[in-house]
Amino acid sequence: MPDQKKPKNIYKPKVYRIILNIIYGILAMLVLAYLLTYFINNINIIILISILFLIIYFKWVIYNTYIIIYIDNNHLIYKKRKEKKEFDIEKCSFNAKITSSTGDTECTLNIIDEQGNPHWLDCELIGYSNFMNLLNDLKIVGDNANPIKIKTLKKGVKK
Repeated sequence: MPDQKKPKNIYKPKVYRIILNIIYGILAMLVLAYLLTYFINNINIIILISILFLIIYFKWVIYNTYIIIYIDNNHLIYKKRKEKKEFDIEKCSFNAKITSSTGDTECTLNIIDEQGNPHWLDCELIGYSNFMNLLNDLKIVGDNANPIKIKTLKKGVKK
């Protein structure tokens, strides 16, 4: 963290989001095991494939998306496993994508750094309400959001 100051806000994965994804993984594994019984007669192979599926699911959905985001006055810092990146909020641009389907919400933050490189952060584990607070801290939404200027031209009018 910059200058070892205490960050203004910390966004960590919510325990209930992790538990929810564990439940989804177990349910998907059970459905897979049931479907495999139609194609494979050996119960040991079905158990092995199901456990392998569950391990891959946990790595892909929980381990790969576990992220901690720190916000202070001018910096956004994110930690993802051993990777740590810091961005100057004033020099970056941000956009967000929220997708809701079947009662679940995906939250993605795109950070475009000073060099124009995009950095996509899957913020699903921090939860929707924390994601909205993060967007408010970044001044993407809320009362402090920067206004968006749009240029319009009328058809047929030359300038």
